[in-house]
Amino acid sequence: MRLSLSAPLLASGLMLCFTSSHGDWTSPHPLQQEKAAPVPLIPFPSQVDWKTGTCPKKAPVSVKKNASLSKTLGKEGYELRIRPNGILITAADDAGVFYARRTLDQLGARGDYPCSAISGLLKHSRRILMKWPG
Repeated sequence: MRLSLSAPLLASGLMLCFTSSHGDWTSPHPLQQEKAAPVPLIPFPSQVDWKTGTCPKKAPVSVKKNASLSKTLGKEGYELRIRPNGILITAADDAGVFYARRTLDQLGARGDYPCSAISGLLKHSRRILMKWPG
């Protein structure tokens, strides 16, 4: 026996899955800020201050972990300071360091790192990346 769903039935089932509140979502960042980014960042950090200049990829990277920062940065949060002479990652835990390094990877995808001051605070309890086949 073959089961087939009509388009209206399928559409009504999808409507049940997606409540109207999802349509009200807007980016917490002004569009200009995301357009000003030298590379697209996913997810876009909570706060970004683009500076002038670049930092070479071979510059030293310092990591400072301090558990008391979890009060200000939250779980998995980080601060990333990129200067011409080096990079400083500040986080409360290993997860914050991990996400700071992923942001750094994205920033260096096209060459040297752009100088910046970035804070990445966890806004959602889950991080999801969807890849559409095809």
